[in-house]
Amino acid sequence: MDIQFKDVAALAVADSYYSLDIAEATEEEAERFLQLLGCDVGDRRIYRLRGGTSTGFVAAGALYWLEDPEGSVHEPSALSSGHAPEHIDVYTDEYH
Repeated sequence: MDIQFKDVAALAVADSYYSLDIAEATEEEAERFLQLLGCDVGDRRIYRLRGGTSTGFVAAGALYWLEDPEGSVHEPSALSSGHAPEHIDVYTDEYH
């Protein structure tokens, strides 16, 4: 799976998440993240990343993902290769 955050204002992430779960942060989680970083993220969403014992946050304008069973961790992501795939999933409120 390829994941791409666009228009990132701030992040606090771990080096590994197994197995990765991404959701929009709760109001309380977002407040703690913003207090920790002390920055203005404008109208971006705060995404919470969880996996194993790791938790992180990303303030971004958009989140895209693409299931890429043919891809490899040693190759560029299909999301950044300049060749737009036929279908890219976009995080919206309907996934919440």
